[in-house]
Amino acid sequence: MEFLALLRWSLMLAVLWAAALPLTKRLFPRSPTAGAAFGLPVALFVVSLPAYWVGKLDATAGFVVGGLTLLTLSLLTLRTGIWPDPKTLRIPLAVFAVAFGALLVVRLGYPWIVPAGGEKFLDFSLLKAVLRAETFPPEDPWFAGRTVRYYYGGYLISGFLTTLSGLEARYAYNLLVPTFYAALATGAYGLAAAIADRSGSPPVVAGLAAAFLSTASGTLATPARLLLGLFPEQLAREYGRAIVSGIRAPYGEAFAQATTPGEWSYWLGRYVIPRTVDVFPSWTFVNGDLRPHMTSAPFLVLAAALVFAYYRTPEEDVWRRRALLLFVLPALGGLLGVVNTWELPVVVGLTFLAVTFADADPRSLFGPAGSRFPRFEGLHSIIRRDVGRLLGGGVAALVVGAIAVAWVAPYFLYHTATSDGVGFLPPGSPLVPFLLVHGGFLVLFALLLWTPTRHTLRNVGGTRALLLGLAIGVVALAVAGFAPVALLAVFGLAAWVVVRRQRAEHDGDVSQRSGGFTVLLVLAGVGLLIFAELAYAKVWPYNPNALRWNTVYKIYHSVWILWGIGGGVAVAAILSKALRGLSARSTGERVRPVAAVLLVVAVISAMAVFPAFAGGERANAAIEGEATLDGLGYVNDSHPDAGAAIAWLDSREGTPTITSAPGIAIYQWMNAPSSLTGIPTVLGWVHEKGYRGSKAYEDRREDVERLYESNASTTLAIAEKYDVEYIYVGPNERERYDLREFGSHERITPVFEKGTVTIYSVRADNASS
Repeated sequence: MEFLALLRWSLMLAVLWAAALPLTKRLFPRSPTAGAAFGLPVALFVVSLPAYWVGKLDATAGFVVGGLTLLTLSLLTLRTGIWPDPKTLRIPLAVFAVAFGALLVVRLGYPWIVPAGGEKFLDFSLLKAVLRAETFPPEDPWFAGRTVRYYYGGYLISGFLTTLSGLEARYAYNLLVPTFYAALATGAYGLAAAIADRSGSPPVVAGLAAAFLSTASGTLATPARLLLGLFPEQLAREYGRAIVSGIRAPYGEAFAQATTPGEWSYWLGRYVIPRTVDVFPSWTFVNGDLRPHMTSAPFLVLAAALVFAYYRTPEEDVWRRRALLLFVLPALGGLLGVVNTWELPVVVGLTFLAVTFADADPRSLFGPAGSRFPRFEGLHSIIRRDVGRLLGGGVAALVVGAIAVAWVAPYFLYHTATSDGVGFLPPGSPLVPFLLVHGGFLVLFALLLWTPTRHTLRNVGGTRALLLGLAIGVVALAVAGFAPVALLAVFGLAAWVVVRRQRAEHDGDVSQRSGGFTVLLVLAGVGLLIFAELAYAKVWPYNPNALRWNTVYKIYHSVWILWGIGGGVAVAAILSKALRGLSARSTGERVRPVAAVLLVVAVISAMAVFPAFAGGERANAAIEGEATLDGLGYVNDSHPDAGAAIAWLDSREGTPTITSAPGIAIYQWMNAPSSLTGIPTVLGWVHEKGYRGSKAYEDRREDVERLYESNASTTLAIAEKYDVEYIYVGPNERERYDLREFGSHERITPVFEKGTVTIYSVRADNASS
């Protein structure tokens, strides 16, 4: 393995992390780690916004200004007397090192940047495009002459890290993936530890549990399917259909693959709910793409941590709360909008919940607070008095969202992909598959919420009528085919009751005191999941048989991270309460704590099955094989002619336009010259239909076809239309097009030839022959 590259990368991360420590202590002064766990995402956050804006004039200058901004802010913070404490770094650094090392081993088991099994060609092409760009946004490597219409912020950040490290992208790619993974794990540790510290639970236990749940846990589908295989086959096949129904294969084949360890593949882990793709962080990072929802994950945790910082800020510190809402959170929200647009509404929603339910009166943000909100009395009083908080939280959230959009307005105005809006009431999730995906978290939250919910409802007037009405509503939803929505509604109500009680008075019970922000995370997840059941975004690829595909894909990943953090705090609270319960004298009084501990252990164990199988398979491959960080090391062996041609193209400076056969048959070796170099081709993979629309794609496809198959004058005319400098002719082009008349003109001359690959240069009309 390339140990020198790993050392350079590690030193670079250490410098960035150290530079951010004064800022993290300023942002999170009450955190038990002084915000040290968020050092890396804070550093990249500070660098990225200046790079985004200055990069519109000059990409290199953007990276330089971003780095100088980080250094300047850190020095100014140090001058105010805020010095980081190295002791706060010990556990966060250990968490980062373990997570980074574990995923690095997984990547070394299969480091190749291949077109099959994911979006690595797309991800790598955008990373290379950023590295080649003179200005931002970069030119689209799959739609020459136009800038990318995709959330490219994660590739901008990846490009900064690659440039700063001095490594080639082919090596940096396999270090970027574990870096974002480890930053997610470390941030989850830091936020969960801070929440637990405030609520009286063991911070380290909460942090470690959150790091595991957010990054390394899997759904209950994998253990359920493997357990199903232990039963008599006829019985299992008859009653186990719901457990394997999400797998896109005939039932017999799906059953055999999912229930037989020898045939099991980690790829099955994402197919649980029919007509959806149910991804979660451990699946996505094992798969090894560099998707926007992966690069945005540490920043989503950072946003949640900033929201928590607001939540726990005293009411009298109004200027700090205003600074968080008017500057810091919108700036981060804007960055998230460019990294992964789906996360911006999540930040807005978290802001709404925090402002609404924090101890600080929302009205104090807009002027004198007046009297504090009264405590619980009756149901009518609760509703009446909460209207003001809801309005205050809503206004604050809208302000954060509006300023966030303003921070990166050019992106939203000119560079977003096409969309047909939002659709409603798609085919929802069957209950059993839904529970196989989210059931582990729901068990933990049920244990957390049961006691405080029961105690709170006893003190609310009209409880019987309220519960009866809710029960009728839940049953009606279930009968109407919305069983998951009904279940989520129950959890949402319980969470609202508990977090509402947190602002009133509590009886000192740990599980109640652990409500607070943990329960807001539960509420946030409930809201996102209900949206995914009742609505969907009409974005490409639009498949009438899988309307929710992209919506579930993006939303579930965010929910897993938020619930992973909340689940970690819940584990610490449940175990802490159970330990106190075990000290009871009566044997009967010890039954509940023992049962709670056993249930938590069972849930954690079940959620550990997927990473054990998936990560273990890749780790074994790394140990037994020749480990390398070179993601393109396979190219010269499997495609020797193309490999040499791609290396020749990659040595070209700037962004000369090429043309090659469009990748209509995606996830195959198509458009490799552009995907592996970042050099733009006239038309790449069919993904561009989602970014530009079908007509724009088809128009270019027809032009590319005519360029290869027409006479020389037509070829030259089309090449001039798109400023084509090089025409790539390889096996794909020879198979797809009739090339009998191609290359017969003196202005179309070969400049590279090897085996089945020829690259032609197109000279301008006024060039000498």
